Amino acid sequence: MLELISAMAIVLSTWALWIATLIGWGLIVRRALGGRGRWGWPGWWGGIEGDELHTCFWLGFASVVALLQLWHLARPIDHLAMTLVLAVGIVGVIAHGRVLARALTPTPAVAATLALVALWLANRAIGPGDAHDSGLYHYATLQWQAAYPIVPGLANLMPTLALNHAGLLYATLLDLGPWHERAQHFVNGSLLLPVVARVAVAAQRLVRARSPRPALDVYYIILIPMLAGVAFSKAISSPTTDPAIGLVSFVVIAELLRLAMSTDWPQPRLRFAVVSITALCALLVCLKLSAAILALGLWIVAVALYLRRSSTPATAASPTSARTRVATLALVVIVSTLLVGPWMARNVILSGYAMYPSTVIAPPVDWRLPEDRLQPLTDAIHMHVKGGLALWISERVQSTPLAWYGDLIDPPYTSRDQIEGWEWVRPWAIALPVSSFVQVVLPAGVALVAGVVGLVGVLRRWRGRRTGDDEPPRPGILRAATGPLVVIAVALVAWFLLGPGPRYAWPMTWPLAAIVTAAAVVATARRSPPAADHTDAVASGDLPGHAISRRAAVATIAFALALVLPVYAYRAGVEWVQRDEPPWALLVQGPGDDDGFHRIPEIEYDTFTTRHGLTLATPVAGVRCWRGPLLCAAWLPLESDLRLRRPGELRYGFVTDRE
Repeated sequence: MLELISAMAIVLSTWALWIATLIGWGLIVRRALGGRGRWGWPGWWGGIEGDELHTCFWLGFASVVALLQLWHLARPIDHLAMTLVLAVGIVGVIAHGRVLARALTPTPAVAATLALVALWLANRAIGPGDAHDSGLYHYATLQWQAAYPIVPGLANLMPTLALNHAGLLYATLLDLGPWHERAQHFVNGSLLLPVVARVAVAAQRLVRARSPRPALDVYYIILIPMLAGVAFSKAISSPTTDPAIGLVSFVVIAELLRLAMSTDWPQPRLRFAVVSITALCALLVCLKLSAAILALGLWIVAVALYLRRSSTPATAASPTSARTRVATLALVVIVSTLLVGPWMARNVILSGYAMYPSTVIAPPVDWRLPEDRLQPLTDAIHMHVKGGLALWISERVQSTPLAWYGDLIDPPYTSRDQIEGWEWVRPWAIALPVSSFVQVVLPAGVALVAGVVGLVGVLRRWRGRRTGDDEPPRPGILRAATGPLVVIAVALVAWFLLGPGPRYAWPMTWPLAAIVTAAAVVATARRSPPAADHTDAVASGDLPGHAISRRAAVATIAFALALVLPVYAYRAGVEWVQRDEPPWALLVQGPGDDDGFHRIPEIEYDTFTTRHGLTLATPVAGVRCWRGPLLCAAWLPLESDLRLRRPGELRYGFVTDRE
């Protein structure tokens, strides 16, 4: 028990340190974008409200990722990088201590709730970091990034090592110093906890009827079951890359909605909003290429919204001058380029392709991965999620009481390589309740139910308006969300056509469900008068509005919490089928044998020698290297033509020598 408490305390203290560090970075960037009364707005820097503090955390995350991308071009992600990031972040926190003290004033109920949730998440985080993709390439990527500057042609050693997910650079920082080889227990929790805090603040505002933007707070409340899905999964104790993508997507869309619904923002505030939103869109691309369509669409919407808002006269300021708008747009392009530009350069260095694993841009470099070696990876990404996953589920459940379900799926192929045309759609759709319950089925159901309820409420209000018995419908989140909804729809179509895997969908499906539910709640709930204390609204520049009634707020929160039950039941069922573990194993994690932490799997390795004399380690069983030797390759078949570009020097990379 003492080891369990010690491990959880280490997790909590590490989260606190890195969350504060990222907030410090974000505050410094915020200040650089127009604080301390510059541009005629002395009141803006005098205070900061909760929503903007949350934005600063994610802007700090984007800033650290941008720095690490450039750093890794010349140096490994080492202790000097870790010291620099921590020092700058801590200086940022100390320099803005008074601002933070005024902003961080949760009620006792919120503080207690957040503390309990953080304790539970810390308990979940000490579990085994045994997610499949982490064993396949995440841990190996962390090892390479800590050992060397970026290595040319690393894709030739193993194609998955060149999947340039920039969030793993941040994970590498957390794998150094006192946290050596334990990043899996810290990385995703440090990103999840700030969103949990934002949800707690939203609940406080709604229940106390002090929300200047109730629809936006309802949006965050509806994300509760999604956050629970992450906490119940292996992602909380593994360095998986999907949680960061989903969380950034939710925040970007929330910030777009806040910008669209706000009414009286002067130019410095508009500048900060559009730069931070577009920076996070660029970050999405860097985190994973699968988010590119969503990110590009949201980036365009943010710029268009800024141009419209900056050219509209405000009550407290004149329209923004054309010169100022051009300067802001130039800053937007520069900041986005600082993220996406190095990311593309890293792709070229790692694989020879600027948009890897796409072959669209392929500069003539000698280390470029041959396309025939790239094809298995693209097939695994696209064809597995279309047909292979349904085939795997159908076979897996045959030995369980769900054998009838496997027969119902019954794919018309025995291998994903045999898929022809659209024959994958039927088994894929039938397998959705198992393959994509949390990511697709549940949010789709929430959106459908909320849409029907909202439509009925709107019709009632219009009918009441005609008879004079009711207030008219209120313009709200749907009007503000028109752009994001169009982008989400386009991204979902692209997802279905290119690679309809569950983990690629939830950055779109859950924001969609949250927007529709928020619109339904605001359209149907009775309003209560605004509270006397609208500190948040005044600090943010928003005009105080009417909040939804406490009864409606409590009902909304109860609805979101109730959705946690099917999420838990689904995750428990998956664990029972795969590992035969009891349902309570998802609720309480016992201590591991690594000072309270659970170890990642340790496996045996064989050797493979190429015709050029390069000796590689290969797993005896399976295709995952875990934290094996640095020269480990598990992507079969192994390449016998692999060699070092400079004999004896790993720093200069690999090439597949085909003559």
